[in-house]
Amino acid sequence: MSSFLLNSSHNCYGLKRLGGQDVTLAADQSSEVLLKPYNFVAEFSFHPINRIVGSISWPFPWWYVLGCLAIGLLVAGFLYYRTPEFQERKPWVRYVLALLRTVVTTLLAILLLSPLIKREETELRKPVIVIAQDASSSLAQLEDGEQLIQDLDQLRSDLSRDFDVQVYAFGQSVRPGFDSTFTDQETDLEAVLTYVRDVLWQENLGGIILATDGLYNTGANPRYSRNVAATPVFPIALGDPTPMRDIGIKRIFHNQVAYQGDKFQMQIDLQGRNCQGARSELIISEIRDGKPVVLQREPVVLDADPYFKTKEILLEAGRAGVHHYRFTLQAISDETNTANNTRDVYMEILDARQKVLIIADAPHPDLTALRQSLSSDRNYQVELRYGKDPIAGLREYDLIILHQVPSSRRLYADLLQEVKLSRIPLWFILGGQSDLRTLPAWQSLLEIRGDGRSTNEVQALVERDFSVFTLEPDIFTQLPQFPPMVAPFGDYRQDPGGRALLRQRIGAVSTDYPLWILGEENGVKLAVLAGEGLWKWRLFDHLQHGNHAILDELVRKTVQFLSLKEDKRRFRVTTSRQVFAENESIQFDGELYNDNYELINDPDAQVVLKDDQGKEYPFTMNKAGKIYSLQAGLFPPGSYSYNARTTLDQKELTYQGKFSIREVNVEQVETQADHDLLQGLAAESGGQMVGPSAIIGLAEQIRGDQRMKPILFTTMETKPAIHLRWIFGILLVLLATEWTIRRYLGKY
Repeated sequence: MSSFLLNSSHNCYGLKRLGGQDVTLAADQSSEVLLKPYNFVAEFSFHPINRIVGSISWPFPWWYVLGCLAIGLLVAGFLYYRTPEFQERKPWVRYVLALLRTVVTTLLAILLLSPLIKREETELRKPVIVIAQDASSSLAQLEDGEQLIQDLDQLRSDLSRDFDVQVYAFGQSVRPGFDSTFTDQETDLEAVLTYVRDVLWQENLGGIILATDGLYNTGANPRYSRNVAATPVFPIALGDPTPMRDIGIKRIFHNQVAYQGDKFQMQIDLQGRNCQGARSELIISEIRDGKPVVLQREPVVLDADPYFKTKEILLEAGRAGVHHYRFTLQAISDETNTANNTRDVYMEILDARQKVLIIADAPHPDLTALRQSLSSDRNYQVELRYGKDPIAGLREYDLIILHQVPSSRRLYADLLQEVKLSRIPLWFILGGQSDLRTLPAWQSLLEIRGDGRSTNEVQALVERDFSVFTLEPDIFTQLPQFPPMVAPFGDYRQDPGGRALLRQRIGAVSTDYPLWILGEENGVKLAVLAGEGLWKWRLFDHLQHGNHAILDELVRKTVQFLSLKEDKRRFRVTTSRQVFAENESIQFDGELYNDNYELINDPDAQVVLKDDQGKEYPFTMNKAGKIYSLQAGLFPPGSYSYNARTTLDQKELTYQGKFSIREVNVEQVETQADHDLLQGLAAESGGQMVGPSAIIGLAEQIRGDQRMKPILFTTMETKPAIHLRWIFGILLVLLATEWTIRRYLGKY
């Protein structure tokens, strides 16, 4: 008998001497363990039967067994002592047969009462020691990287006698095993600590050996990780912490996209150590046809130590496409690391914004609401014209919004005829001045039969079955609470091809009258908003939520639907974006349409990549469902073009595209090892930092740590005795024996 006190912090119940060693007793979280809240008594029985069968839990009073035995005796007595056919047999024969029948009947009666069998299993789990090796390129300059891997492998072998050792390499990802290539382009220290805790949280995690230089360039500071204090960390401090004479470009802040003809800004962070008083020059170039063209030069005077300064550069976006910019900081004398003196930046320059023209009959607060919703998105260039103003170059616009045009004051017949001939997408917004009689002549989505002088105040109800584009779920519940719009009174008739986004609720009555409808007429996209009051929605949205997100989403998605130019090509192969990092895999997605514009992928499709040196990389795309896909893998930095082709109905279809791969050299920006960080990790977690020369001796140090003990996990399995197959084997043997004796005696 032993007494145990529950220790919740270690999920264990106490200590037991096992083979001369302290062993922590614990219960697996999936186990069923019966414990009292504080002091309790656990009895360990080593009876051979208990090891095989377990203990029996009886849910009824003990005298129920006597009742089962009585049933067995009654059945056996009636069968072998009350029937005349066994009266002439010898007494010992009846005794044996009655005994067999009594045992079988008694066991069956007991099984029907569902007794429980409890079986306890124990498992001794060694402490888990994790060896995590930094495989980033910042350690590629180690004097003997192969020796480091050999020492770590020897440490793993030494620890394996007493511990369960697991090995991981980390950098831009965490994976099992050592990695002697040191090619990872990023280092995330916090990620490896989190990964170990997430994967091994149910194990007896004893400690983490972290072989690294302490430098990280992605993820959070590992000292602030929630996993640090829970497990001792034993850092192996690699690299050289000695400050060296060095200047470099730490980072560059820039947008991924700019628009042709715009000026855009870049922020360049410069840093330096042990170089006070030195002078350098920052050269900004653009790589054109493989040759650098200098755009700007900026002098750099390093007037402090350490030196840090942010320079702002203004550049102009040139032709459309992906542009390659190079920032070079000229090296100074006695500088040992020049890899961080050059940074490359790729930016995508778009042709132009979507040009939206608003033609209004007269000033109205809704016009301001529309312009504000669109102008906050740099994808749109919005212009406002009034109907009386001369308007030239209509075909230059991607969308025209007609606000209360035609109106009751002026029909604008010539303007509307020119707009209709231009086949530009149109959005009609109606109001109190709209001429409802002539409106059907310019669009067929919505007809309102009324005099135009009477109006209704209507609430907006979102159409649940609307599928032209998706909306945020909050819009469905919040928009009906917005202030009412003013809509023309009349009989609304919707074209069958139109899709209503919003419908009208007049007072407490929900109607089928469309308020906001989209569709297409003769290949030209159209939309109609049958009401005015957008300005009230914008103010109410800001009052309730502190932003204009709901109205902005409705307006922008409507404009996006109307102004989007559909790609009618039957074969398309695209990448997810036009600029990739060198550590990102290049993925292609392809689509092929038949004559009915149905998606198919029956014929094979090929893609040929070509780099800026003219080298070609041929691939055959995979078929997935009804589309094509291709994981082309990793490629060196540079500019690439690709040509995709397939054959359908004996006709070759092709598609061309371009993309660029930017260099990831963040590992070279900072090369001075940060041993202070590693020392802090060791101190906060209760571990100890050592150097590369002390790797082998680390095994004895960990072995002597009293916190690392094996844990005896106890699992208790409970199941009804009727599920034990061997019991039915015994019953079958007893019945077979009884039947054999009866058959021998000639009784069946």
